[in-house]
Amino acid sequence: MNSLTYFFKRSPKLLALAIVTGLLSGISNTGLVIVINQSLYRRGPAAASLIWGFVAIGLIFLATRFISTLVLTNLSRRTMVDLQMRLSLRILATPLRRLEEVGLLA
Repeated sequence: MNSLTYFFKRSPKLLALAIVTGLLSGISNTGLVIVINQSLYRRGPAAASLIWGFVAIGLIFLATRFISTLVLTNLSRRTMVDLQMRLSLRILATPLRRLEEVGLLA
């Protein structure tokens, strides 16, 4: 099963939040590169608008990157717990004789 569809079936709101914040993080990262490029090729002292733009875009980048990472980590953790529980339940539901047969083959 594709992990993206698994995440979408499991919690679509969190996946959508992770995608949106990831996109915003990428866009703000591009904005930072643009502001840095403008400041490098500008003649004379740096304008206050460039400095404040850099600070604002930098804060947006940090916040969206943090949120995106946090949500993806949470989704991964939930998925691992869910898969472990499903595997444990399948093992517990298997008859002892079958487990012994499989154990001898391994």
